[in-house]
Amino acid sequence: MEQHTVFGLARRDGSFLLVRHRGDERLSWWLPGGVVEPGEPLQEALRRELLEETGLQLVGTPELAFVVQLVRETEQGSVHAGFAFHFACALCGRTQSRDPDGPVIRAEWVTESEVVRLLEVHSWYDCRPLADWLAGKGRTVYFQCIE
Repeated sequence: MEQHTVFGLARRDGSFLLVRHRGDERLSWWLPGGVVEPGEPLQEALRRELLEETGLQLVGTPELAFVVQLVRETEQGSVHAGFAFHFACALCGRTQSRDPDGPVIRAEWVTESEVVRLLEVHSWYDCRPLADWLAGKGRTVYFQCIE
């Protein structure tokens, strides 16, 4: 079954916004965002997820930074699993998690140099598109096999 996700890529004064999840501290950092509900426009899903997970308001129109096509390997071969849409966005307000799903503890601004290091511990997430985008040399579409 296809499941699309949206993620916010927010920068502020040399820092980058991440959210911290409950559980194993080494695996707790992640990009703010989540699942797009059926029929929900991408920008509305992003606005909702950012508000829930960070307490911050989306300012203006987010810009699509890159898309990752997710492919799942099955006994029948490769199956399209959905798309992960990553948007560059501006935010305002104070960080305060109101995550109804419960996994987010807090939102935090970290230095850009820490971002890839904090996220690359997730074996299922390929950080190359994000690293490319941070370096200003990203493509628009990437492909990734997930478990």
